Amino acid sequence: MCMVIGVSTVTMAQQGERMRATPEQRAQKQTERMTETLKLTPDQQKQIYDANLKAAQQMKPMQDATEADRTAFREAQQQKEASFKTILTADQYQQYLKMKEEMMNKMRERRNSNNTDPSTGN
Repeated sequence: MCMVIGVSTVTMAQQGERMRATPEQRAQKQTERMTETLKLTPDQQKQIYDANLKAAQQMKPMQDATEADRTAFREAQQQKEASFKTILTADQYQQYLKMKEEMMNKMRERRNSNNTDPSTGN
């Protein structure tokens, strides 16, 4: 039981850190991850950072989102994706999509494990 509480506390703290990160910090972290995974050129790094920053700035007010805000959030995401597609090579873009899918799966797993009742396994 202590381990479950400890893991939950660490996960919540990590989520809290991400929520407190400035748009610039989030853009920098995303760009670093993409640079490492996709082997971006310096020119691509600058363009990707700019796209990440623009999206992070647009998404900042949407953190406490209503349904209308969620629509705006999705639109901001789509704009970012469109800019990535023009900046990255076809191979890099495919790697990005794979990386994005892996991150989504990890988030789903974390969410599902955080919603599990340790006493019943549900």
